[in-house]
Amino acid sequence: MPFAVLQDLDPCLPPEVKEWTANEPRVGRLLRRLREALDPNSLLEKLEDVVGRETRGRTGGGAKAT
Repeated sequence: MPFAVLQDLDPCLPPEVKEWTANEPRVGRLLRRLREALDPNSLLEKLEDVVGRETRGRTGGGAKAT
């Protein structure tokens, strides 16, 4: 996703977030898939669960962040 497109998407996003997204193609692909998903909330919940499991596995914590 071109950086100029990101700048136009949401003027509230900090420049650092836009730059990071522009430099990381996987983030752009993920955002596009979320936007196109039939049930984006369900997909976000699944993604959150995966990230939570990965994070807990590295830190040894057992509590789920909310």
